[in-house]
Amino acid sequence: MYNKSLILVVDMFGCPNRCRHCWIGHMPNKQMDKDADVWIVDYFKPFFSKITYYSWLREPDFCNDYRERWIKDNDISVNSKPERFELASFWRLVRDPDYVLFLKEVGVKRVQLTYFGMEEMTDKYIGRKGAFQELLKATDILIANQIAPRWQAFINE
Repeated sequence: MYNKSLILVVDMFGCPNRCRHCWIGHMPNKQMDKDADVWIVDYFKPFFSKITYYSWLREPDFCNDYRERWIKDNDISVNSKPERFELASFWRLVRDPDYVLFLKEVGVKRVQLTYFGMEEMTDKYIGRKGAFQELLKATDILIANQIAPRWQAFINE
């Protein structure tokens, strides 16, 4: 076995947004096979002593079983654990009242929310009508649950 580390980031579930800044582009939201994650990690095990696995690339926690998914990401990682950081799903925050509780349980202290200007421009760049209003609602939900929203804003004409 090699004494190397690998971070695997796999887009297993897709994304509800169609952000213009996304370097991946507008791929369809195809769900990967349930055990594809284990196959992928097992494939790399002979070459790396430490593997950290993340099941999302575009949108964190887009799958409906995000709690179980987080546990599995931790379980299949090798000599390492994935970390939670400032990315969370504002799409899920405004649709699932349990999601903010999950974020608190896994130790999230702040969440980045990205604005591309005011309402029209933000909706345009996120690729969904109503995204701006969802970001405002997500801000309120985070504050009410003692998670700091960190606004990232782009100023443009």
